[in-house]
Amino acid sequence: MVGVALLSVYPPNRLSAQDTSAIDRGVRIGIVYRPGVRPGVVVLPGRAQALDSIRAIIARDLDYSDRFELITLPSGDSIRVTAAPPPSATAGRPGAAAGKATGAGGGAAATSLNYPLYQALGADFAVAIATAPIDTTVVTVHDVAAGGIRREFRARLPALKDPGFRLAVHRLADRVLEVTLGVAGIAATRVLLVREGKVYGVDQDGAEVRLVSSSDHQAMSPAWAPDGRRFAYMEFWEGHGRLFVQDVATGKRVAAATTGQALDFTPAFAPDEKTLAFSRATEEGTDIYTVNLKDNCCLQRLTVGRFSDNLSPTYSPDGQRIAFVSTRAGLPQIYVMAADGTDQQLFAPFDYGVTGASYAPDWSPDGQSVAFHRDVGGTYQVFVLDVRTRTVRQLTSVGRNEDPTWAPDSRHMAFVSDRAGYRQLWIVDVETGRVRALLTSAAAAVAACGGGAKPEPPAPQANADAEAAERARQDSIERARQEELARQREEADRIARQRAADSLAAMGRTTEAVKTLLGTMTHFDFDKSNIRPEDIAVLDQKVAILQANPNLRIRVAGNCDERGSDEYNLALGNRRATSAKQYLVSHGVDGGRIETVSYGEERPLDPSHNEEAWAKNRNDQFEIVSGGDVLKQP
Repeated sequence: MVGVALLSVYPPNRLSAQDTSAIDRGVRIGIVYRPGVRPGVVVLPGRAQALDSIRAIIARDLDYSDRFELITLPSGDSIRVTAAPPPSATAGRPGAAAGKATGAGGGAAATSLNYPLYQALGADFAVAIATAPIDTTVVTVHDVAAGGIRREFRARLPALKDPGFRLAVHRLADRVLEVTLGVAGIAATRVLLVREGKVYGVDQDGAEVRLVSSSDHQAMSPAWAPDGRRFAYMEFWEGHGRLFVQDVATGKRVAAATTGQALDFTPAFAPDEKTLAFSRATEEGTDIYTVNLKDNCCLQRLTVGRFSDNLSPTYSPDGQRIAFVSTRAGLPQIYVMAADGTDQQLFAPFDYGVTGASYAPDWSPDGQSVAFHRDVGGTYQVFVLDVRTRTVRQLTSVGRNEDPTWAPDSRHMAFVSDRAGYRQLWIVDVETGRVRALLTSAAAAVAACGGGAKPEPPAPQANADAEAAERARQDSIERARQEELARQREEADRIARQRAADSLAAMGRTTEAVKTLLGTMTHFDFDKSNIRPEDIAVLDQKVAILQANPNLRIRVAGNCDERGSDEYNLALGNRRATSAKQYLVSHGVDGGRIETVSYGEERPLDPSHNEEAWAKNRNDQFEIVSGGDVLKQP
């Protein structure tokens, strides 16, 4: 089974033009091009076949920037790429002079371009790629409308088979975007994802999928540091979640201080990279903490959710605020607070009882938007919150879409979707709406078990008297139904207790028989953590066994089905495990003998995608930690 987790998008070398603390909103508005009026660009062909890979990568990167209309030239020799006007015609032309001055060793740049032809084809810019001595690649950007060269730059690229080759070419494409439109590109961006419990990195064009995590432990929740040189992620260690920070270049990693004794997950770097915020699930609930990475100390708790869970932190670009998920309103919704934990308030508006659960917020690098996914009619769709106006708009509608994460340009977004019939990664341009697949191989969905039930259809309207009579009849029917259900539960409980007693007598007083009873799972309703009446007898068996074996220690593992988000899964699984422990403790078992862990949706009993499988996967599992060699039967 292949699993995909939270995505994180940042370039390995963040450009200065992407410094969100100094963004010029007026400039950003000025570079928005609607389909049909975007500037045209053409990547010029050449005779050097060795450069074909470079041309193909740069052309694709410019296309994926969604800022140009990419012009494809006819194949063969049907057009004349260059023009050779007489010297008298070019003597006074700055563009032609520039072409000669900068074209030494540059191949295509040495000859004057046939500007009228490319202007007729709709090109505003033309990009020529050539070679120069000492293994140098020369990129010449022509301004077709001005009839001259806009800029020429050179770079020594790694060998074609070198792991750094593609990234170096992507950086050239980003420079072309900067030269032509004055904006930073995202071609050199890499995406982190989790597949089969390992962290992988992939280029923004879907190439170069590489394993980057360095352990055999199951990993999740990867997050880039702002400079792109490090990333943080969580690993499961004996039921606990430990946070690690890993250097991309060397692969060396260090454990974050004060983590690993609880279930710590969803790390998020502060913009200054000195602080790491994360979620911690304990028996008291799930809350948001920070730790000082620079000094490897100083754990600080930001939320106190005695009756709610708080998780999935994401910093604003200035580091002053943190958006997060909280269940304080019932269903999980998006909240915001100051970076020190004060001034907590609702962030993304919702209609109580109508709006579905919201998960996985991600603050855009320009600070203007927060992306998240929300339950809409039983499936998940990506939404964008405008930070200034606090208005929400839906971005997707086809298939199930979740776990959005911003690219450094605050314009593109990676997310997980099954719109093609199976789970895979996609990229969307939020300004034009263009969507493209990032990974074309099949991948499983980000699984979870939160969310709300589907809304009931509205009842037909009737006159007031008829409505009153109908309500009275329905109320009477409902009371009778509830009484019958209560009677059935009571009878089922009695039968279960009797069967448990009969089972103990039938199996005899053996250790294996006691282990079998102790390992019996309990199950939960959708998005619930309360003990069901039919499971009380199962827990009562465990109380008796624990009381009869005072040296016995057990671990309770909470599990979920595949609906919701990874982060919410872990919090919900934690609540489920805690519910079982609280029941055992309330019936006389020492709490120190019971450990609790959560695996969220990571360990399904049934990998199918239907109600029957989901019901099996919503469970508490019980395992012996110590003292189980010889067990007495109560």
